[in-house]
Amino acid sequence: MAAADSRLTLNEHALDKDMYQALLDTCDLMLCPYDRGFYGSMQSGIVTECAANAIPVVVPADMTFVTEAAKYGASITTFAETTPASILEATQLALDQFDTCATQAYRGAKTWAEIQGPGKFVDGLLKIVSGNHPR
Repeated sequence: MAAADSRLTLNEHALDKDMYQALLDTCDLMLCPYDRGFYGSMQSGIVTECAANAIPVVVPADMTFVTEAAKYGASITTFAETTPASILEATQLALDQFDTCATQAYRGAKTWAEIQGPGKFVDGLLKIVSGNHPR
């Protein structure tokens, strides 16, 4: 599909952090058609990165990472069944409502930064080191 449509990108290479961030910076909508049987109770680094970078996602419903990303107000469109028709329907819905999804993703990323951003991580480490944090 990516070979036939310049709007789609398939990158199967290992990426360093700069290449990964550059790839995220080009992304307007992330489609993650995870297999529920394998990924159902796992976290998704990609969905987390999308939440942090204001990228709307299309993912299967009822996944652990959907609940986690929703806590921050991430823009999530779900599909009920892992079938091409269901995935396409959810993707089309996200595209049809893209302005709303993008606005929600932006707000979610701001919330993410306030709660989980790198600054919060460093602050938490410094509190532990200084003894000002309950263990």
